[in-house]
Amino acid sequence: MMNTTRQDNGTIKKKFIVASMCNFENLHGETRLLLSDSNNRQITATASQINNNHAIYTNSENKLLLLEGYWSETPWENHFIIREFYSSNQLTSKASEHQNIVLLITWLENLQPTLRKFITEIIESDLGAGLFDLPASHSHHHSHKGGLLAHSIECAIIAGQLALPTFPKAEAELTMVAAFLHDIGKCGTHNPQGHYSFMGNFISHDAYTLEALAPFLSTLNTKWALGAHMLRHMLVKDKSSFFPEFPGKLLVQLADQLSTSLDRRRSVFAGRPNNHYFAYDKNHNQKYLRIPV
Repeated sequence: MMNTTRQDNGTIKKKFIVASMCNFENLHGETRLLLSDSNNRQITATASQINNNHAIYTNSENKLLLLEGYWSETPWENHFIIREFYSSNQLTSKASEHQNIVLLITWLENLQPTLRKFITEIIESDLGAGLFDLPASHSHHHSHKGGLLAHSIECAIIAGQLALPTFPKAEAELTMVAAFLHDIGKCGTHNPQGHYSFMGNFISHDAYTLEALAPFLSTLNTKWALGAHMLRHMLVKDKSSFFPEFPGKLLVQLADQLSTSLDRRRSVFAGRPNNHYFAYDKNHNQKYLRIPV
């Protein structure tokens, strides 16, 4: 059984496959996925990444196949559901080098179609390319290639964990999207080493964010004006007593601070014995605590 759906802009193509047989083989150190669907169509794909109970495979057409479930080296006799085929250019080209692609794809699939298309268009643009290549900072947090994507998706997930049980679904999703995009301005104000670009010497990434997103927000405006305006509200940090404060704006700021703190703590405790509960980051004059495991 195969069903296909396609977004209006054709950026992401999706197929749901019910496999009657699923097996793995290891050939010259490369893991391959072998599938036969209910119509005996054969699919062979190469694993570009495996993470917990998710895996991403690239098939012969260079499309991404997101696999969910638990697997072993033995075939499945029961039906196994393969969630998606993706032919998104950015996601395909970056899948092998970014462990956060699985999180990004899964998060995108849970957004309403209008917001999913909005984010996908950003990802596929020249602006979005920086998400995959840039660090989030030079040395403060997520200071590695792809750190901007790691920080952005972590912020979206943190914001969602607080917003989804609390806000109406539309508000919660907008809050997650704002959290994901809050640092997108760094794609113009920072370089691959995390230092300021030429533009970054004149304006902050916060100031550039709305300008960078202007064409995408303009498109969203034609489909959901209130949603576009709410994103603008959450992405501007300047406070005004004239405008009412939307609680999601506070969650975006909280998610940003929490993600930054978690990454700093991960870094400062890296390589330390598990029984250590205290660590000092001399570069930032900051103490960190944890409960020993």
